[in-house]
Amino acid sequence: MKRRVYTAVLMAALSLLVVSCFKDKDERLDVSPEQVEGLWHKADNPYEYWRFNAGGTGVTWDETPDPLSGEPEMTEDLSNLKYSWSVDRDLLSFDWRGLMENQDVPKYYYISAISSSSMTWHDDYGLTYTLNKVAAR
Repeated sequence: MKRRVYTAVLMAALSLLVVSCFKDKDERLDVSPEQVEGLWHKADNPYEYWRFNAGGTGVTWDETPDPLSGEPEMTEDLSNLKYSWSVDRDLLSFDWRGLMENQDVPKYYYISAISSSSMTWHDDYGLTYTLNKVAAR
């Protein structure tokens, strides 16, 4: 009898633990494309820029100054890191153009926080990005 009670209590505790680990669908953010659009820079690297254009295109580049000249080696106009993007609730999808033999390379991130001045996303492998907004669309 005691064994059945202990087993029932253990099963109830385990089921509560498992259910509490999964994010409820209603707890997901509901992000609109307008919130993502604009010019952003990476919070821990103010030289790394991300531009999300209206219509779902974008480009990223790094303007780290050259140690000798002080001028950035890369600019937005010179960057070949172009992508298309879309957002569905909190899922931010990228298709990187031409990175692998001119084929689109998809990548998916989950937006965990977004405001008018910052955005944080993460992937399934533990990579987290925080961007600060430089300018609106």
